[in-house]
Amino acid sequence: NVYYYDIVSAYPTIIRGLPCLACGEWRHEEQGDVQADITAGLFHVSWAFRPFLRTWGPLPWRGSSGLTGSPSTGEGWYYPDELKAALDMYPDGSIQVLDAWYYETACDHKPFAFVNDLFKLRAEYKARGGAEQLVLKLGLNSLYGKTAQSTGDKKPYANAVWAGMITAGTRATLLRAIAQAPDDVLSTATD
Repeated sequence: NVYYYDIVSAYPTIIRGLPCLACGEWRHEEQGDVQADITAGLFHVSWAFRPFLRTWGPLPWRGSSGLTGSPSTGEGWYYPDELKAALDMYPDGSIQVLDAWYYETACDHKPFAFVNDLFKLRAEYKARGGAEQLVLKLGLNSLYGKTAQSTGDKKPYANAVWAGMITAGTRATLLRAIAQAPDDVLSTATD
């Protein structure tokens, strides 16, 4: 049997909790620790498992050809949510933090808090069978595209940190799902 699961509004789910990046500062630490309360930062990590010991590698990696995968050996920079999911799945010490940048916010602003209200409104429209729910669905999903936009003359909402956190949060959700039955998952994908 083959089963298919879909995460509803994966990107908006992550977007609604993104931190304010205007009221804080970055702090560097060599060999940092991924603490439970760290929500924003970047961690340089390496990992090495014996080949074929695991079905899924702990973290995604993009090669020079542009192809991605989850290799058993690798090194790269990752956001906290994704790294925490990998460490939960592989707590045996095979993942090493080499370098860390923490973002410490000095406020409780939630720039995307409005997403919750729009999502509730979309659910109401969808329950009534209204086509207007598609406008809200596409609008909410396009928030990620605007933060990740890297081409064009007008990109006032582009923010590589938010875009990375959205992608990492979505991949962390997938990794947590994989961890439930790693030998039974054949494929994952995001839009």
